[in-house]
Amino acid sequence: MILATAIAVLVTGVALAHGLLLAGGLVLAGVAGQHFTPPRSAALDRDRDR
Repeated sequence: MILATAIAVLVTGVALAHGLLLAGGLVLAGVAGQHFTPPRSAALDRDRDR
């Protein structure tokens, strides 16, 4: 849902040449990307430090 909103805001910002909408779309896309990234396990972090 967030990703779809981000794409809609980004496309609207480009179409209207409005910088604030464009920036908002980029921020929402970043937030959506964080939600789709799997969490890192503490066990993987310990193994990597060895």
